[in-house]
Amino acid sequence: MPSILCRGYDCAALEALVAGGRRLPKPDISDLIRAKACLSLTQACDRLRLELEKFGATGIWMPGLDEDAATLLKRGLLLDGWPARRIRGIAHQCHRNAAEYWARHRATALLMTGYAKSPEGRWCQHSWALDLAGPRVIVETTARRAAYFGFPLTEGEALHFCDDNGAFVADDELWEESA
Repeated sequence: MPSILCRGYDCAALEALVAGGRRLPKPDISDLIRAKACLSLTQACDRLRLELEKFGATGIWMPGLDEDAATLLKRGLLLDGWPARRIRGIAHQCHRNAAEYWARHRATALLMTGYAKSPEGRWCQHSWALDLAGPRVIVETTARRAAYFGFPLTEGEALHFCDDNGAFVADDELWEESA
């Protein structure tokens, strides 16, 4: 397996140095902090891959190191993909689509992110919404999925997610007239 570069550091080489008890030449505290974070993130991603394999997989597509891996392991929920309500969204833009849906339905929806399993069994990074009005149902904006493993974002996390993914969030309080 090829090593993964993490902020300029070769994580596999760092793991080998740590395992071998050798020290980095002339360690700088900021370099050591970044190296430790890189190793921790690599370990969380490896654990996440194992967790997804437990749910059955023909493959897992994880783009590099997933910054949400540790959160997924702590707060992740496994959801059945059927039934899900499909709505039209921009192709290959699940993060933006889900963020825009949540922004329009904040009072009755949760924004979720994690991984979705295709009907063929391949897990890939994905985002979706969960409609809380009436019976809870997944709102899918791209293609049918067999299962979902992800976590609901808090309001603050969802607002950052929307900002990161180009979704406009109107703040109703800004538009209220003062008495």
